[in-house]
Amino acid sequence: MGHSSIKSLYKSLSPKFMKKIIRENRIKFIKRNYIDNYIVGKHLRHVLLSRDIDLVIDVGANGGQFARLLRSKAGYKGPILSFEPQPHMFSQIQEQARKDPDWKVFNLGIGSSASVLTLNVMRSNVFSSFLQPKDGLLSDLNEVVETVEVPVARLDAHLKSLNVKYRNILLKTDTQGYDLEVIKGAEGILDDVQAIVAELSFVQIYEGAPRHTDMMSCFTAMNFTMSGLYPVSLSHGQAIECDCIMVKAKESAVKDHMPYIDVLV
Repeated sequence: MGHSSIKSLYKSLSPKFMKKIIRENRIKFIKRNYIDNYIVGKHLRHVLLSRDIDLVIDVGANGGQFARLLRSKAGYKGPILSFEPQPHMFSQIQEQARKDPDWKVFNLGIGSSASVLTLNVMRSNVFSSFLQPKDGLLSDLNEVVETVEVPVARLDAHLKSLNVKYRNILLKTDTQGYDLEVIKGAEGILDDVQAIVAELSFVQIYEGAPRHTDMMSCFTAMNFTMSGLYPVSLSHGQAIECDCIMVKAKESAVKDHMPYIDVLV
């Protein structure tokens, strides 16, 4: 093998070259978000099992991503109650839920009181919110293209009306800046909530949205502690939003230590 051939082979095997190939063809190799969904899914599986969760409440279901993650990556087979106020997105998850008898969906917003609120439907549907978007970062996606009036209920009252049997709840809330209102409307069931999955904002992209410090103060006051923190998006290496997994605090003994890597295998 000639010198030029060896040099060419070395280049093709170099980390920099391989990284370039993977970045350019990653959708061909693996589906978008496969790796982060795998990691978060495994983490959620550990939480679901360790906290004996028998009911998942999915507030701000959007296109049903969280429910699908629970089924495909976390191995959760129990009941899921999903709430999505945006009519178009609700029709999508309603169609999906028809194939899953333990997945119930509701065209309803969740807040601190029963009311009717104006939902801002954004250019990218994942950013739709009861709050007004701020100018600046993500303005190309987080722009109001439509508004719709939607019914809003307290979570504790609505759950009571369903007469659902459960012991331990995992509450997921992703409402684009409205999560503290969701928590306020869940006060009647918080004793039964063993885990919370929420999105923390490190950069405000909505008017009046709580900062990550506000959210963490709320969780701490409710006796929840950190289990995992996963970046959703970045700007110059700085977190814009992160998915946060919180669990109800328990006293730990010496032998309770578990390396994080054990969650992933």
